[in-house]
Amino acid sequence: MASISPEIAAHREWLGQIQPVGLVVSPSVLVKRNVGVDRQRGIEKQAQLRGLLEAQETLPSFLTFAREILEWPDTLLAGSPNGPALPDVLTVSLPEYDDTLSPTYALMAESGSPATDLHVEGGPDLRAQAGAGASPVHPLDSARDTQLGREESPAARDFSPADLVLLITVVSAGTDLDRPPADHRGWRASPHARLERLLREAGVPVGLLFNGASLRLVYAPRGESSGHLTFNLASLTETLARPMVSALDALLGVNRVTDVLPDDQRLPALLRESRRYQNEVSTALAGQVLEALWELLRGFQRADDDSKGVLLGAALREDPHEVYGGLLSTLMRLVFILYAEDRGLMPQSDVYQRHYAVSGLFQRLREDQARYPDTMDARYGAWAQLLSLFRLIHDGGATATYGSPRGTGGCSIPTRIRSSRAGPRTAPVSLARRWERRGCQTAPSSVCCRTCSSWTASASRIAPSTSSRSDPSTKP
Repeated sequence: MASISPEIAAHREWLGQIQPVGLVVSPSVLVKRNVGVDRQRGIEKQAQLRGLLEAQETLPSFLTFAREILEWPDTLLAGSPNGPALPDVLTVSLPEYDDTLSPTYALMAESGSPATDLHVEGGPDLRAQAGAGASPVHPLDSARDTQLGREESPAARDFSPADLVLLITVVSAGTDLDRPPADHRGWRASPHARLERLLREAGVPVGLLFNGASLRLVYAPRGESSGHLTFNLASLTETLARPMVSALDALLGVNRVTDVLPDDQRLPALLRESRRYQNEVSTALAGQVLEALWELLRGFQRADDDSKGVLLGAALREDPHEVYGGLLSTLMRLVFILYAEDRGLMPQSDVYQRHYAVSGLFQRLREDQARYPDTMDARYGAWAQLLSLFRLIHDGGATATYGSPRGTGGCSIPTRIRSSRAGPRTAPVSLARRWERRGCQTAPSSVCCRTCSSWTASASRIAPSTSSRSDPSTKP
């Protein structure tokens, strides 16, 4: 299979430990934007976190955590004692529930930073309004002046969500982030659901949820599905959790949320680009799906022509849709197995790797393609190995050094789709086996090679919401 860069592997390590829900960050985007996993920094931060948790009898407050661990300046936290007041526009009314949503704190973008300069797209340039050489008034400062009874400045009327990096909701210590509180009146939703709605309504897609024991990074852009990462503070003090501590500092440290770094390396830009990258991967994957499907279809069409219509004749007469379903089922099996092999979920024994693995088959076919380019269409046997692997996954098998549990998924049933066996359901077993052997003898190995090539590239680009593997530059 494809080799993985150490940088990508480092990000996959901590993402695998955290198990994100939905898409939050892409390892490829993090590497592209020079976001590394600094293990030495993780050791230092872990020592600070241990000291913080041991020094306090109760769980730490968010302000303490942000100041000591994330190193955020108090002056950038709207709603904190040393920061500006929260603007009224961040309070969202829910009249249908007789309730309101509002953050506990809001992290401001520093005035004049590249990420959120006071010139908002579609709005006035506040620097120009302030005059040459004058210091512009930050919108949140204007909101605080209004609450203190001072006259509202023009900047306050031009407040934009772009002036904020993220919103923070702090709930009572130990509160379940995914369960509605029993004593809350109004909209009875979990703290997570309330924060998600607040982020979408306020137009600030990034948020943090804190209950003293866990810190959750939530990304909920309007019109898109949400995703989140949860850092358990007690787990972060363990030695094995150092990659997670390094990632916490890399994503939420002071450099990532202030103007120390360029705009494209700051947290909101990383989250946006990860989504954009995922969309590009999905579009490319769709094209590869069709390419692999048509390649397999052309191969079987040729094999059927060579057999004078015996291979697929009955299936085409009785139900032509079964042929398409069978080919698609084959592709789904291939990508499932390729993904499982890439993630180390399939047996690692020499028996499996030499005689069953799809990745090993592809490597052998690619070598044969290089050695015998003119005779690949006359070489057979690859299809038989794929069918044997499908049966092994469904029925299970074991030797002295190898074991495979029986599969229970519908996709692995060899006779689920008629054309995957190249024989009708009603045909006798002997006839179905004979047709299957005929398919093995007439399906050229070159077809399997090209199909595996398309799907090996596709499997290496699947992203996940279920996996962190999404690097389009990875080639088989």
